Amino acid sequence: MRRLAFRDQQIRAKPNGHYTICALVGKGLARPSAHCRRISGVHAQAEQWLDKYDRRAAVIRERLQKRVGESSIMAIHVMHGQIYRFGRRNLGTVLYNDLQLRFAGHSPGNDYEPITFEQLAACNPDKLLAAVSDDPQSAALWAAVTAKAEWKELTAVRRGGVYRIKPDPWFDYSALGNERILNAVDKLFS
Repeated sequence: MRRLAFRDQQIRAKPNGHYTICALVGKGLARPSAHCRRISGVHAQAEQWLDKYDRRAAVIRERLQKRVGESSIMAIHVMHGQIYRFGRRNLGTVLYNDLQLRFAGHSPGNDYEPITFEQLAACNPDKLLAAVSDDPQSAALWAAVTAKAEWKELTAVRRGGVYRIKPDPWFDYSALGNERILNAVDKLFS
C-alpha cells in the first residue's frame, strides 16, 4: 500500500484504485471525522471532498456559535438497560471535533462508555441528545430516569434542551454519515 501525505492527512493508495484517508492531528485524534474514510478515485478528488467537508463544518460551526454559544452538550444512548455516553468517536467526532461544541463534564475520551444517571447529573449538560433503544430494558430505564426529581433539575431539562434522536443518521460512522450528522446538528439547533 502506497502512502501519500497532504495537509495533515495520510492517504493510503490501494491497488484497486481506492484511497483510505486517515486524518491525524495531535495525540492520535483525527479530523475531520475521526476515522479513516474510503473514497474511490484519485488523490485530487479525495482532497476536494475533505476541503468541502471542512468548509461545510466551518459554516455550521460559526452558525452554532451564535445559536448555542458556550452551552455544554452531551450525547447519550440508552441501550439494553444501560446509559452510554459518546466520547470523541462516532457522532462525538462531529460534535466535539469538527463543530468544536463544548463537552459536558470532564474532557471526553475517544470511547463510547457506560455511565450512571448520577454521573450524567453531575455533568449537568445544557443540551442533551438522547437516543433510546426500543428494547424493554431501555424503555424502562428511560422512564425511571425521566421520573426522577434529579432529572427535572438538570439544566437541559429545565431549559427544554433535551433532544430525542434516532439512530439514523446519528449512529452512521462513515464519511458521508458525518456529513449527514453535520446537517442534522445544524437543523436540530436552528
